[in-house]
Amino acid sequence: MTNSNSMSNRHAIRVANCWPSGIGAVWSGDQLPCVTNPNKSAAKNADFELPVGSSTINYSYYYDTDAFRVYKGCSVAYQFEGTSTIHSESAPTTSKWLRITGIARAKILTIRC
Repeated sequence: MTNSNSMSNRHAIRVANCWPSGIGAVWSGDQLPCVTNPNKSAAKNADFELPVGSSTINYSYYYDTDAFRVYKGCSVAYQFEGTSTIHSESAPTTSKWLRITGIARAKILTIRC
């Protein structure tokens, strides 16, 4: 996952290196239930704020990033590497997490709040 937020707001994006069993592609809430080490960039079952201009490839525990959060009141535009399709997701009242599956690598394009 790469945070290339091109907006002047320079928001970070929250990423997680776990995904709860039995849950589909979206989880509503501020924190994933599988996260037992919040705000940690060097731990399993963790999440943290990935700064603008950074990639999870630089964090050994995030070699397999499983999800990113769309914060309540914000919208995020993103795309998967190797595709030209731009996806947009918003979370008007409740934060939501989007799962990244398989070997897909996501790139955050903009975050608007």
